[in-house]
Amino acid sequence: MTKPLLANQSSARKCHLPSRQSGTYLSTCTLTCFRTARLAGAGQWERTPLCGLTHSATRVFQAEDYEEEIEPQYLYCEEDMNNNKIETKVGVQEWPDGSSYRGEFALDLKLGYGEFAWDNGERYVGQFYKDHRHGKGVYFWPDGSKFIGSFYLSRKEGYGVMEFNDGRKFQMNYHDDIINLLLDNGADVNKCSDEGLSALSMCVIHYFPEESFQPNIAERNFSRRESSEESENSVVEKSSETNCGIYNFKIQVSVEAMQRGAAALSEHMLKVPYFADCEGLVQQEGTLGRMAASITEHAKRLATIKLLLRRGADPNMCRIPMYVLFFAVKAADPNAVRFLLEAGARTDIRLPTRLGGTAPLHIAAALPGEEGVEITSSLLHSATDPNVRAEDENDIYGPDRTSYKLTENISMIKMNNEMGPPKNYYKECAIIPEEGGRTPLHIACEREDDYEVSDIVRLLLEHNANPNVLWSGHSPLSLAIASGNDQVLAELLAGGAEPNLPLGQVVGSALCAVANTTYEFKRTLASKIALINSLIAGGADMLMPITIGDETRTAVGTVVDYAHFRIYQDKRMLHTPYHALSPTERETFTSRKKLLEYLSERLRECVTSREKQWDREEIRRLKYGEAKVFKYCYQCGRSVGVNLSVCTRCFEIYTCSKTCKVKAWNDRHKRECVLGRLICLVCVLELLSSRFAVLLEIT
Repeated sequence: MTKPLLANQSSARKCHLPSRQSGTYLSTCTLTCFRTARLAGAGQWERTPLCGLTHSATRVFQAEDYEEEIEPQYLYCEEDMNNNKIETKVGVQEWPDGSSYRGEFALDLKLGYGEFAWDNGERYVGQFYKDHRHGKGVYFWPDGSKFIGSFYLSRKEGYGVMEFNDGRKFQMNYHDDIINLLLDNGADVNKCSDEGLSALSMCVIHYFPEESFQPNIAERNFSRRESSEESENSVVEKSSETNCGIYNFKIQVSVEAMQRGAAALSEHMLKVPYFADCEGLVQQEGTLGRMAASITEHAKRLATIKLLLRRGADPNMCRIPMYVLFFAVKAADPNAVRFLLEAGARTDIRLPTRLGGTAPLHIAAALPGEEGVEITSSLLHSATDPNVRAEDENDIYGPDRTSYKLTENISMIKMNNEMGPPKNYYKECAIIPEEGGRTPLHIACEREDDYEVSDIVRLLLEHNANPNVLWSGHSPLSLAIASGNDQVLAELLAGGAEPNLPLGQVVGSALCAVANTTYEFKRTLASKIALINSLIAGGADMLMPITIGDETRTAVGTVVDYAHFRIYQDKRMLHTPYHALSPTERETFTSRKKLLEYLSERLRECVTSREKQWDREEIRRLKYGEAKVFKYCYQCGRSVGVNLSVCTRCFEIYTCSKTCKVKAWNDRHKRECVLGRLICLVCVLELLSSRFAVLLEIT
């Protein structure tokens, strides 16, 4: 008895699905999977669940001839059946009804390779195990049809090919008519395999391969893909309809032209009910044929997905490897997201905790291009929670990880537990921020790949997304500032973002984020000044208390103190002479100096404006010491880590050093102090004249 071979096993794209153990011959390739189709009586199929009908078959087992004249080189090896060394004997067993078995026996059982023939003309050639058709084999029908594949305890189970008598091969290439036939005869559309995969999930896995997923910051997998002009312009050999390739004529065909040609060819292939020998077409037609075949297969898969959804497939049934909605969102396919939502796909689902616990809305808010806007809109209109949190509350914002460590790099500012501005100088923020994982608004504002994301931010805010929540010490507003995403700042401020929201100690406030040296290269000095003006116009307070320091020493100051504190951490630039700095470092040093000067100027204006608004009662309280005066350097604006001395002429301003005193006097205080003395003199004269008038009336 000869032993047939199941050969020509070509590899296919892996889908990373779990495989069963020994006896089922499953693999991780995208192959045809016949799932436990029982042969009842004379070889009739008793049950054929649907889950096997959705795999694409690129690995087939071919058996040209299973008669006894097969050449010896096409024999099975004994290791394919069993690793145990069992002595087998060849024999023949017959039954009264005309059935017979010819093949190997062991332990008085059919064990090994053989052929079993029924009286009705059906026969099986392949592996046996303890009287069961078990392993690889071929089942023949009298009409010439045959099944080539794997068997498990006399059932078709695993990967295989069904070949009909007219030459058609059923390799699970998305035959919608067979799917309808099975469903009409009672097949469960939501039946799951042993791996936990439903028919819909299998289709979606192949329709959205891993290569189609868009990189995004929601999953921390974004990487800039730089395309080389040399690779784009390189000439590759492409064959046309003639025998002479395009390369021979030195004709360069653009990618767009190739795509249009492939699309036209794929439409023709879809119109033909059965396109003979698709593999031969791909091999003969070259690049254009491969592209057309790929587009055709893609369209068939999409049609099968829609068919399953129409027939009641539940998109929430299978969560292995993840819910089907995630595939469509990660691949940035708005149409697929739309019809999955229409089929009842849930939006309150999450990825596993080990993958960050992100929801579909998190990924949608991170998708580049118009697709991200469309998918975000579809999800929000499906009653999705716009404030859903990811499970990354313990993560740290990327640029902050490379920032200074206060415990290792001690500041040179001497802190004396300053208490900051008195309460009568500022208005406390009434919002108590909640700390947690990232929200979709955090992700949209954190994006650096596409600054034109104001549409996504606007959509989130229109659906009541909260702009005053924290992640890693950051609010969406501070993340937009840190990432250089100025396009969304106006949307956030108009949508209710509080610029005075107290943030983490590393961040401070929205104004502090502008002055933070970690994010200083995101924008120019002019952009920083314009941003400061925008924040102040939006309600940001220069006198908002900011806590600075480390774990051992802290003090409360203003945004000016925070800016000085951050600059003091850069010891290289602080201790290196200006002439020894590189040109880039000199530019950075000059930019920092000008920014500090502008911040101190705005602080001085804010304090002066605030004091002018006080009424006489407040002035009386200040005079008698019932209210505190905010003491700060009138020149540099610092109030933490400096020794302030009052002006001995007017006793109204303070300076921290002789340099600041001289500069403040020359720039502005000379006029202010003289004017103040004149005003005092006028007041004294008015007081004396009024008293003199009273004395004259008495006399």
